[in-house]
Amino acid sequence: MLELSADPDVAQQQMSGLIFFLVTFGYIDGHMDDAEMAFIKDVIRQVVQHRVEHPPAGAQAEDRDGQIDLYTGYFDQMLQIVQQEVLELMTESVTEEESHENLVASKMRQRCFEAFQSFDEEQQRLLLASLSGLLWVNGEAHPAELRLRKELLDLLDEESAANQRAAEPVLFPRQMTVRELDALPHEPSTCELFSALERPLPAPDSGERLGEELALDQAAVLTTTTLLRQRRRFAQGSLVGKWRVDDLTGMPPLLEDRLWVLPPNPDQRYELTVVGDLHGCYSCLKAALLQSGFLDRLRAYRADPLHAPDPKLVLLGDYLDRGRFGFEGVLRLAMRLFALAPEHVFLLRGNHEDFFLDERSGRVDSAVRPAESIDAFRAVAPDVLLDAYRRLFLDLPHALLFGRILFTHGGIPADGVIENVDRDIASLNDPMTAFQMRWSDPSAADVIPRKLQAETYRFGFGRYQAQAFLQQLGCHTMIRGHQKIEPGFEQKLSNEHLQLITLFSAGGADNEDLPEVSSYRRVRPMALTIRHQGGLDGET
Repeated sequence: MLELSADPDVAQQQMSGLIFFLVTFGYIDGHMDDAEMAFIKDVIRQVVQHRVEHPPAGAQAEDRDGQIDLYTGYFDQMLQIVQQEVLELMTESVTEEESHENLVASKMRQRCFEAFQSFDEEQQRLLLASLSGLLWVNGEAHPAELRLRKELLDLLDEESAANQRAAEPVLFPRQMTVRELDALPHEPSTCELFSALERPLPAPDSGERLGEELALDQAAVLTTTTLLRQRRRFAQGSLVGKWRVDDLTGMPPLLEDRLWVLPPNPDQRYELTVVGDLHGCYSCLKAALLQSGFLDRLRAYRADPLHAPDPKLVLLGDYLDRGRFGFEGVLRLAMRLFALAPEHVFLLRGNHEDFFLDERSGRVDSAVRPAESIDAFRAVAPDVLLDAYRRLFLDLPHALLFGRILFTHGGIPADGVIENVDRDIASLNDPMTAFQMRWSDPSAADVIPRKLQAETYRFGFGRYQAQAFLQQLGCHTMIRGHQKIEPGFEQKLSNEHLQLITLFSAGGADNEDLPEVSSYRRVRPMALTIRHQGGLDGET
């Protein structure tokens, strides 16, 4: 019988993985029938019963039947959540070249792989035994189920070899604490900047007024593009031969190609406001700016730069789609802020800013599907404006290095890409590296095998892989977005060597910027304030 860990948190993770593992095999042939569901619920009850009858050392004796019913009911609820998670995978963003079916199949394989890793070798054998019962519960095993079982076994063999290349411990100090505030750090203020920009686009038949509004937006796009290119011109070649962030000490802030670099001055205090995915939720960006007091802090710094903290605003990308105000809300405000304070605002590119020019039709389109923003904007925007946005997105950096913290939209590049580029800091500008850092996601596994990474553009990476990548840069922390997480903030990986934080800033139960049926309404949108002083290894 499968035995859960004595650690209750690990036991819950194992149970969640087990449920996802079994649900995946139930759905992999396209549907879950009643016999398969009954089998899964029976396995859950057996595992719970074994845990209650063989409690960890030191556990208090409690009513057996009551405990079994309690925990079985709890995990039945988890089963419903997992079923919903599998179904929601069908709405995840994919590239134009990839199908949702391929993404879902790959993500299911990865979650199965992660579930397997949480058990020891003997437990894995028992898990496969229970899987055999599920495959044949309705009289025959579907070819898709048998194929997934073989692929999983092949991946486990590959992972066993990969784990032998575990990363060495990171030696860089991490004087960092993380906490959720009990109250807002600043009283929300008002600013004329917002009201001046809050102009919904007129209807297409409104004639001259629509043209004036679009001309203003095009001017903002060209201003942003020009500022980025000016800053880039002064830094060309600055990062070649710089292997770790330690080599950047004493350098001024710079933008080389598609990488922001901000080496912290040991004599300066910093306050960074970090905002994750916004997805057309203009109200969330406005709220984050007001509640964090970013504009007030910017005014204070400009009035007294020797004593006030240096404020920075970091936007992690994904300004478009899902919500109503991508182009005429989130992007309009982001560009205006950058124009007002280009030395204080860092715009990063997300995967939803992957636009391309179709050479056959001459039409600008999004490489992400679904892409609600460009589909709606096309009805009023001329081709020249859409192409200006495409060029702007090509100019947007995909990462920021601040001390030993790496900010990016998605994650790290795949193993094969890392091995095929020079590994100095300038290598982060490699086009494939930049693309994959917009699309990848962290996994609960130690290592995601290369074969599994190659299956989808939105691949996973494990703890050892993240640790090795950050260590090569001299970093210990990654702050990223890309994944919808309902709490809005999650420390996905956190130990003495490594910290990975996911931040999601779109959502809200009563957010009128979102469609009524949006799953983002279950998200509690969060932003992040980082206070830092003391240079590279100062207190954060």
